Order: sequence, then C-alpha cells, then structure tokens
Amino acid sequence: MIDREFRPNALLAPYVKLIWVLETGDPGFFGDGHRILPDGIVEVVFHYGDPFVTRFADGREQAQPRSFAISQASRFIDIRATGSCGLISVRFFPWGAYQFFPVPVSEFADCQVPAEALWGKRCRELEDAVANATTTEERVERVERFLLEQLALHQKEDLAPAVRYLWQRRGQVRMSEMTRELGIGERQLQRRFLQNIGATPKQTARLVRFIRAYRKLCQPFESLTWAAHLSGYYDQAHFIREFKEFSGLTPRQLLSRSRVSSFEL
Repeated sequence: MIDREFRPNALLAPYVKLIWVLETGDPGFFGDGHRILPDGIVEVVFHYGDPFVTRFADGREQAQPRSFAISQASRFIDIRATGSCGLISVRFFPWGAYQFFPVPVSEFADCQVPAEALWGKRCRELEDAVANATTTEERVERVERFLLEQLALHQKEDLAPAVRYLWQRRGQVRMSEMTRELGIGERQLQRRFLQNIGATPKQTARLVRFIRAYRKLCQPFESLTWAAHLSGYYDQAHFIREFKEFSGLTPRQLLSRSRVSSFEL
C-alpha cells in the first residue's frame, strides 16, 4: 500500500497545496463511503487503477472518469472504491486552480468534468504517462511537469489576497469591508470569485465559516450552542441548518462519521 503526500514544485507551491498518491488493492480502504465536505477548492484526480464512484448530494451516482476535475462550491459528495486503487490527486489552494484552466471554475462548480474536456489531447498523453510510470516519484514528476506547462499557458490575475482575507476572518466579514480593504469594486470582486472559485464572496464566506465550525467541533467543546456562538452563527438552529445544507448531516451526525475530509488552509 502507498499513501503519501508530496509538497509541490516550488513554482507550483503558490497555487497547489499538495499532491497525494494512493495505491491499495483493498476497496474497503474507504469503507462504505467517504464523505468530502464542500470547501470551494478544486481537486484534479488522475486514476491509474480502478476509478471510484461519486455519489452526489442529490442521490445521483456517477463513475469517475480516468482523470477529472471537481469543484465543490455548495454540497458534499461521497466516494467509494470499486476495486484496486491507484490515483494521484492534486489539491489546489482555493485561489490556485483557475491559473491552470482555459475556462472559469464556475463552468464546472459542483460537478466532475473529465480532464480531457478541459485540457484535450495533452491530458490523454499525461494519463498514459502516469499509467506507464514505474515509480511513484516518476508519476508525480510527470503530473508536475504537465501543471507547469498549463500554468505558463493560462496564468491569470491572482485572487489569493481576497480568499486569504476571508479565511483569516473565518468568513465573518461584510462585503463592504472587504472591498474597501482590498481596494476593489463589489461587481469586480463577484466576477473574480466566480471565475476563480465558482462561488460568490458571500457563498465562499459561508463555506469558510462552516469549515471553521466543523474544525472547532473536532476539538473538545462544551455544547453545540457554545460552538455555534464561537463560530459566528446567530443561534444553534442556524448552526444546524448550515451543517445540514453543506454536509447533509447534523453536527453530531457528522462528528460520528469516521471518514470525512475537508480542506484546511
């Protein structure tokens, strides 16, 4: 079994949080299903083993393509293995993925799109190169080389300061304060967030607050009311509604699940 995380190439590091490689012949590694919470980031997966199945929040199930990009802007997904697993996952920072794609992230928010539809023939060549590589390091190097090529082709304006602003304030910020602090108009900010993340600043702020609240619940806490207050929710009922909308579960139900993933800046 291989389960390793790699720090990206220095030129990719401003945009890519990590590259994860997983190989296992045991489809039970993810149990009956692994819940991935919405967080506004883009993940790109290259399978060289048996692809997984994705179950969306509305109940639809879809076999994962050989390689694909997915952006969760509002709802959770569940994934399960179907056989022997071999994959490379590229997890971007919230502001990072847009730099590598020819289209806005809003065009594939809350869905999984084959990477070939975004990158064409060059992506098919990469899929073959990853499948034919003989070592984990070789697979990672080939993915990084491809990403550097795409970065040179598609690099655009940087949204990192605006997204970091939201995360540092745990999603608790007025848009008027944000535009004033960043020196950018509200309409322009909306456009840039949709292009980069696939969600508006207000939607992103809600996601950030939810993820921060979930992280807080993973630590010892006095009560749900206490946790809700510290996370910036008006009351416990609002707190629970947000959890149900984003994760499909109440806070306590979510905490009882053994396999849950979410982004952490």
